[in-house]
Amino acid sequence: MRVLALTPEAFGGLGGISEYHRGLLRALCRIDSCEEVVALARRGKQSDEPLPEKLKYIWASTGGKLRFVFETIKQLMDSSAFDVVVCGHYNLLPVAWWAAWRSNARLVLFVHGIEVWRPQARPLSRLSTPGVDVIVSVSELTEKRFSDWAFRKKTKPKSVVIPCTIDTKRFTPGPKDNELVEKYNLEGKTVLLTLARLNPLERYKGIDEILQVLPKLCAENDTLRYLVAGSGEDQARLAAKAEALGVSDRVEFLGHVDESRKVALYRTADAFLMPGR
Repeated sequence: MRVLALTPEAFGGLGGISEYHRGLLRALCRIDSCEEVVALARRGKQSDEPLPEKLKYIWASTGGKLRFVFETIKQLMDSSAFDVVVCGHYNLLPVAWWAAWRSNARLVLFVHGIEVWRPQARPLSRLSTPGVDVIVSVSELTEKRFSDWAFRKKTKPKSVVIPCTIDTKRFTPGPKDNELVEKYNLEGKTVLLTLARLNPLERYKGIDEILQVLPKLCAENDTLRYLVAGSGEDQARLAAKAEALGVSDRVEFLGHVDESRKVALYRTADAFLMPGR
Protein backbone atom coordinates (compact mmCIF):
# COMPACT_ATOMS: atom_id res chain seq x y z
CA MET A 1 0.00 0.00 0.00
CA ARG A 2 1.23 3.48 -0.94
CA VAL A 3 -0.20 6.54 0.80
CA LEU A 4 -0.26 10.17 -0.32
CA ALA A 5 -0.83 12.50 2.65
CA LEU A 6 -1.69 16.18 2.17
CA THR A 7 -1.22 18.11 5.41
CA PRO A 8 -1.38 21.76 6.44
CA GLU A 9 1.85 21.33 8.42
CA ALA A 10 3.75 18.65 10.32
CA PHE A 11 7.54 18.36 10.63
CA GLY A 12 9.07 21.81 11.04
CA GLY A 13 5.76 23.35 12.12
CA LEU A 14 4.66 24.70 15.49
CA GLY A 15 1.53 24.06 17.51
CA GLY A 16 -1.11 21.39 17.92
CA ILE A 17 -1.95 20.87 14.25
CA SER A 18 1.71 20.17 13.44
CA GLU A 19 2.05 17.79 16.37
CA TYR A 20 -1.14 15.98 15.35
CA HIS A 21 0.07 15.40 11.81
CA ARG A 22 3.55 14.33 12.90
CA GLY A 23 1.88 11.64 14.97
CA LEU A 24 -0.41 10.69 12.09
CA LEU A 25 2.48 10.31 9.62
CA ARG A 26 4.51 8.24 12.07
CA ALA A 27 1.50 5.98 12.67
CA LEU A 28 0.93 5.47 8.94
CA CYS A 29 4.57 4.49 8.51
CA ARG A 30 4.24 1.86 11.25
CA ILE A 31 1.54 -0.03 9.33
CA ASP A 32 3.15 -3.27 8.12
CA SER A 33 1.29 -3.26 4.80
CA CYS A 34 2.31 0.33 4.06
CA GLU A 35 5.21 0.43 1.63
CA GLU A 36 5.66 4.19 1.43
CA VAL A 37 4.06 7.44 2.65
CA VAL A 38 4.56 10.54 0.53
CA ALA A 39 3.55 13.64 2.48
CA LEU A 40 3.25 17.24 1.31
CA ALA A 41 3.11 20.07 3.84
CA ARG A 42 1.38 23.33 3.01
CA ARG A 43 3.27 25.25 5.71
CA GLY A 44 6.26 24.83 8.00
CA LYS A 45 10.03 25.15 7.77
CA GLN A 46 12.63 22.58 6.88
CA SER A 47 13.55 20.64 10.00
CA ASP A 48 16.43 18.46 11.15
CA GLU A 49 13.98 16.23 13.04
CA PRO A 50 14.48 12.59 12.01
CA LEU A 51 11.78 11.29 9.67
CA PRO A 52 10.30 7.77 9.68
CA GLU A 53 12.08 5.40 7.33
CA LYS A 54 9.07 4.94 5.01
CA LEU A 55 8.27 8.65 4.79
CA LYS A 56 9.08 10.91 1.85
CA TYR A 57 8.37 14.41 3.16
CA ILE A 58 8.06 17.46 0.90
CA TRP A 59 7.92 21.02 2.19
CA ALA A 60 5.73 23.04 -0.20
CA SER A 61 5.59 26.11 2.03
CA THR A 62 7.09 28.55 -0.49
CA GLY A 63 5.15 29.63 -3.54
CA GLY A 64 1.70 29.54 -1.95
CA LYS A 65 -1.21 27.37 -3.06
CA LEU A 66 0.05 27.01 -6.62
CA ARG A 67 3.31 25.45 -5.42
CA PHE A 68 1.35 23.00 -3.26
CA VAL A 69 -0.87 22.01 -6.20
CA PHE A 70 2.16 21.72 -8.50
CA GLU A 71 4.02 19.45 -6.07
CA THR A 72 0.94 17.24 -5.72
CA ILE A 73 0.64 16.90 -9.50
CA LYS A 74 4.38 16.19 -9.74
CA GLN A 75 4.11 13.31 -7.26
CA LEU A 76 1.21 11.81 -9.17
CA MET A 77 3.11 12.04 -12.44
CA ASP A 78 6.46 10.81 -11.10
CA SER A 79 5.23 7.97 -8.90
CA SER A 80 3.29 4.78 -9.34
CA ALA A 81 -0.33 4.96 -8.26
CA PHE A 82 -1.32 5.58 -4.66
CA ASP A 83 -3.82 3.33 -2.90
CA VAL A 84 -4.94 5.86 -0.29
CA VAL A 85 -5.01 9.66 -0.21
CA VAL A 86 -5.11 11.17 3.28
CA CYS A 87 -6.43 14.74 3.52
CA GLY A 88 -5.29 16.29 6.79
CA HIS A 89 -7.56 19.35 6.69
CA TYR A 90 -10.85 20.23 5.03
CA ASN A 91 -9.33 23.24 3.23
CA LEU A 92 -7.06 20.86 1.28
CA LEU A 93 -9.93 18.64 0.13
CA PRO A 94 -10.20 19.84 -3.51
CA VAL A 95 -6.56 18.90 -4.18
CA ALA A 96 -6.91 15.65 -2.24
CA TRP A 97 -10.10 14.72 -4.12
CA TRP A 98 -8.38 15.29 -7.48
CA ALA A 99 -5.37 13.23 -6.37
CA ALA A 100 -7.61 10.37 -5.25
CA TRP A 101 -9.57 10.49 -8.52
CA ARG A 102 -6.33 10.54 -10.54
CA SER A 103 -4.97 7.48 -8.68
CA ASN A 104 -8.31 5.71 -8.30
CA ALA A 105 -7.51 5.72 -4.57
CA ARG A 106 -9.62 5.79 -1.44
CA LEU A 107 -9.94 9.27 0.07
CA VAL A 108 -9.69 9.64 3.85
CA LEU A 109 -10.56 13.05 5.33
CA PHE A 110 -9.49 14.11 8.83
CA VAL A 111 -11.69 16.74 10.50
CA HIS A 112 -10.67 18.51 13.70
CA GLY A 113 -13.37 20.88 14.89
CA ILE A 114 -14.64 24.35 14.21
CA GLU A 115 -13.48 24.36 10.57
CA VAL A 116 -16.28 21.92 9.64
CA TRP A 117 -19.01 22.71 12.16
CA ARG A 118 -20.91 24.89 9.67
CA PRO A 119 -21.44 24.82 5.89
CA GLN A 120 -18.35 26.09 4.10
CA ALA A 121 -18.30 29.04 1.75
CA ARG A 122 -15.56 27.38 -0.32
CA PRO A 123 -17.41 25.99 -3.37
CA LEU A 124 -14.60 23.64 -4.45
CA SER A 125 -14.42 22.06 -1.00
CA ARG A 126 -18.17 21.51 -0.90
CA LEU A 127 -18.16 20.01 -4.39
CA SER A 128 -15.35 17.65 -3.37
CA THR A 129 -17.04 16.43 -0.18
CA PRO A 130 -19.12 13.63 -1.80
CA GLY A 131 -15.88 12.04 -2.97
CA VAL A 132 -14.77 11.25 0.59
CA ASP A 133 -14.68 7.51 1.38
CA VAL A 134 -13.86 7.70 5.09
CA ILE A 135 -14.19 10.49 7.68
CA VAL A 136 -11.85 10.46 10.67
CA SER A 137 -12.95 12.89 13.39
CA VAL A 138 -11.40 13.82 16.73
CA SER A 139 -14.85 13.79 18.41
CA GLU A 140 -18.42 12.60 17.96
CA LEU A 141 -19.60 16.22 18.11
CA THR A 142 -17.43 17.29 15.17
CA GLU A 143 -18.36 14.21 13.16
CA LYS A 144 -22.10 14.86 13.69
CA ARG A 145 -21.96 18.59 12.94
CA PHE A 146 -19.98 17.97 9.77
CA SER A 147 -22.15 15.10 8.54
CA ASP A 148 -25.41 16.96 9.28
CA TRP A 149 -24.67 19.64 6.67
CA ALA A 150 -22.18 17.94 4.34
CA PHE A 151 -24.21 14.78 3.65
CA ARG A 152 -27.76 15.98 4.23
CA LYS A 153 -28.92 14.76 0.81
CA LYS A 154 -26.15 12.26 0.14
CA THR A 155 -25.09 8.87 1.42
CA LYS A 156 -22.83 9.41 4.41
CA PRO A 157 -19.44 7.68 4.12
CA LYS A 158 -17.93 5.49 6.78
CA SER A 159 -16.82 7.50 9.82
CA VAL A 160 -14.37 6.77 12.63
CA VAL A 161 -13.77 8.78 15.82
CA ILE A 162 -10.14 8.85 16.99
CA PRO A 163 -9.69 11.34 19.86
CA CYS A 164 -6.53 13.42 19.98
CA THR A 165 -3.81 11.30 21.54
CA ILE A 166 -1.02 11.91 24.01
CA ASP A 167 2.33 10.23 24.53
CA THR A 168 1.85 8.80 28.02
CA LYS A 169 5.52 7.80 28.18
CA ARG A 170 6.51 11.47 27.96
CA PHE A 171 3.66 13.31 29.63
CA THR A 172 3.71 11.86 33.13
CA PRO A 173 3.13 13.36 36.60
CA GLY A 174 6.17 14.76 38.34
CA PRO A 175 7.49 17.53 40.59
CA LYS A 176 7.36 21.17 39.58
CA ASP A 177 10.31 22.27 37.49
CA ASN A 178 12.76 24.21 39.66
CA GLU A 179 14.06 26.27 36.74
CA LEU A 180 10.57 27.50 35.83
CA VAL A 181 9.63 28.08 39.48
CA GLU A 182 12.71 30.25 40.00
CA LYS A 183 12.47 32.07 36.66
CA TYR A 184 8.86 33.16 37.15
CA ASN A 185 8.87 33.43 40.97
CA LEU A 186 6.33 30.63 41.43
CA GLU A 187 7.48 29.27 44.80
CA GLY A 188 4.39 28.72 46.96
CA LYS A 189 2.09 29.93 44.17
CA THR A 190 -0.99 28.29 42.66
CA VAL A 191 -0.17 28.16 38.96
CA LEU A 192 -2.80 28.31 36.22
CA LEU A 193 -1.72 27.54 32.64
CA THR A 194 -3.02 28.02 29.12
CA LEU A 195 -0.98 26.83 26.14
CA ALA A 196 -2.32 27.99 22.78
CA ARG A 197 -1.51 29.82 19.59
CA LEU A 198 -2.30 33.51 20.24
CA ASN A 199 -4.05 34.14 16.94
CA PRO A 200 -6.65 36.94 16.66
CA LEU A 201 -8.83 34.48 14.72
CA GLU A 202 -8.77 31.99 17.61
CA ARG A 203 -10.10 34.11 20.47
CA TYR A 204 -12.78 31.47 20.98
CA LYS A 205 -10.19 29.57 23.04
CA GLY A 206 -11.17 31.72 26.02
CA ILE A 207 -8.05 33.53 27.26
CA ASP A 208 -10.02 36.79 27.36
CA GLU A 209 -12.61 35.18 29.64
CA ILE A 210 -9.91 33.92 32.02
CA LEU A 211 -8.38 37.39 32.27
CA GLN A 212 -11.79 38.88 33.00
CA VAL A 213 -12.43 36.60 35.97
CA LEU A 214 -8.85 36.72 37.25
CA PRO A 215 -9.34 39.82 39.48
CA LYS A 216 -12.15 38.05 41.36
CA LEU A 217 -10.18 34.79 41.60
CA CYS A 218 -7.11 36.60 42.90
CA ALA A 219 -9.22 38.34 45.54
CA GLU A 220 -10.22 34.89 46.78
CA ASN A 221 -6.74 33.34 46.43
CA ASP A 222 -3.79 35.69 46.65
CA THR A 223 -1.32 33.00 45.51
CA LEU A 224 -2.70 32.70 41.96
CA ARG A 225 -0.40 33.16 38.99
CA TYR A 226 -1.48 32.71 35.36
CA LEU A 227 0.99 31.50 32.70
CA VAL A 228 0.02 32.01 29.05
CA ALA A 229 2.28 29.94 26.81
CA GLY A 230 2.30 30.36 23.05
CA SER A 231 3.10 33.08 20.55
CA GLY A 232 1.05 35.10 18.09
CA GLU A 233 -0.13 38.51 17.01
CA ASP A 234 -2.76 38.70 19.77
CA GLN A 235 -0.24 38.70 22.62
CA ALA A 236 0.14 42.49 22.78
CA ARG A 237 -3.64 42.98 23.03
CA LEU A 238 -3.95 40.35 25.76
CA ALA A 239 -1.07 41.89 27.72
CA ALA A 240 -2.75 45.31 27.49
CA LYS A 241 -6.00 43.77 28.73
CA ALA A 242 -4.24 42.23 31.73
CA GLU A 243 -2.77 45.67 32.49
CA ALA A 244 -6.18 47.35 32.21
CA LEU A 245 -7.73 44.77 34.55
CA GLY A 246 -5.00 45.33 37.12
CA VAL A 247 -3.65 41.76 36.99
CA SER A 248 -0.52 42.22 34.89
CA ASP A 249 1.59 41.29 37.94
CA ARG A 250 -0.26 37.95 38.11
CA VAL A 251 0.04 37.10 34.40
CA GLU A 252 3.17 35.94 32.57
CA PHE A 253 3.28 35.59 28.78
CA LEU A 254 5.90 32.94 28.03
CA GLY A 255 5.91 33.11 24.22
CA HIS A 256 6.68 29.99 22.21
CA VAL A 257 7.61 26.99 24.33
CA ASP A 258 9.80 24.37 22.71
CA GLU A 259 8.35 20.86 22.54
CA SER A 260 11.14 19.58 24.78
CA ARG A 261 10.04 21.94 27.61
CA LYS A 262 6.29 21.26 27.56
CA VAL A 263 6.42 18.36 30.02
CA ALA A 264 8.17 20.56 32.59
CA LEU A 265 5.65 23.34 31.97
CA TYR A 266 2.63 21.10 32.52
CA ARG A 267 4.16 19.65 35.69
CA THR A 268 4.70 23.16 37.06
CA ALA A 269 1.03 24.07 36.62
CA ASP A 270 -1.67 23.20 39.17
CA ALA A 271 -4.50 23.56 36.63
CA PHE A 272 -4.77 23.80 32.84
CA LEU A 273 -7.41 26.22 31.57
CA MET A 274 -8.96 26.53 28.12
CA PRO A 275 -12.67 27.45 28.30
CA GLY A 276 -13.08 27.29 24.53
CA ARG A 277 -16.39 28.23 22.92
